[in-house]
Amino acid sequence: MGPNYALEKDPKRYASELIIDTKNAIRQLEPKIQNTFRHMASRKIKQILTTNTYRPMHKRHQHNIKQIKNAHKEII
Repeated sequence: MGPNYALEKDPKRYASELIIDTKNAIRQLEPKIQNTFRHMASRKIKQILTTNTYRPMHKRHQHNIKQIKNAHKEII
């Protein structure tokens, strides 16, 4: 369908899903090594969150949506 349909997830939702999945994966490990992996995972998640920028839609897409809405209002 193209890049118009490749929508990004909200970073808060993405982060919470990532944390939940990581916790579940770490719980499957041996208890002796869980703390090590918790520490590694928390550092990596913090890194992902600080470097991840979120733009819901490109400005051109927003402009196109506004034009469509205005055209629809004029028809009605």
